Amino acid sequence: MDEVLLVRREEGVATLTLNRPETRNALNAALLGRLLEAINEVVHDREVRAIVLTGAGDAFCAGGDLKQRASEPGASSEANEAHGDKARALTTEERIARLRAQMEASRLLHETSKPTIAMIRGAAVGSSVHARRWKWESSTAWSRIPSSSR
Repeated sequence: MDEVLLVRREEGVATLTLNRPETRNALNAALLGRLLEAINEVVHDREVRAIVLTGAGDAFCAGGDLKQRASEPGASSEANEAHGDKARALTTEERIARLRAQMEASRLLHETSKPTIAMIRGAAVGSSVHARRWKWESSTAWSRIPSSSR
């Protein structure tokens, strides 16, 4: 299995590269879990003086992996039926725990005293728009926070 997150430490700089270019680095459970783990490591590593977050391929991050979410327990009944998923829906407590876990990466990056830089190329969608203190954008960069249809 390919690494969903590449971590490189060099001369006091930790570079975290989202590595799912085939999905424009959409955040799935595996990538989010590994990202939380790596951010926690580099934030507390005394040898790391700065953190760079970037994405492989032609996009920084397309936001959450909607295809994966549609097939998870707790998705709409139509999505679960389409994927043959008869699993139970997530409880409110489980949904809250998932949301808190997703917010932890952003909180760690915002609260660290270390400079955090997002090197953005292509799309930066959803919560990935906020996952940096400073950003450097290429001429192809664009960002968007999707609005709710509700």
